[in-house]
Amino acid sequence: MRINWHLATAIPFLLLGAPWAALGCVLPDLGWIPNELRFRLSGIQDWEEWTRHELPSRWTLGYWLLHSTLLLTLLLVALWHHPIARQILAGCLLHQLLDLPTHHGVMAQQPLFPFSWRWK
Repeated sequence: MRINWHLATAIPFLLLGAPWAALGCVLPDLGWIPNELRFRLSGIQDWEEWTRHELPSRWTLGYWLLHSTLLLTLLLVALWHHPIARQILAGCLLHQLLDLPTHHGVMAQQPLFPFSWRWK
């Protein structure tokens, strides 16, 4: 799922007065921004080739933490009835639901990273 689609899912939340949920719609992808810049500046046209040869696993750490550990943390905080955490969690869960069927390869979801498995 491209960030522009996640931005589009944030718009209804903004219109409904739930800015924290809108933030949650894009928050998990913030850890990927440095990698996107590296890819675009690399001169390599094929994204799959770039990920196989130019993407060290340490560069994906932020992405995985924001796609998994952030959700677990927000869930725990939301359980204590924190309204902002609940809104961010709602946006992040929507983000994850959209990512599950669209991500593969290096981007395949690892819901409980670093204690996890990959979706098949």
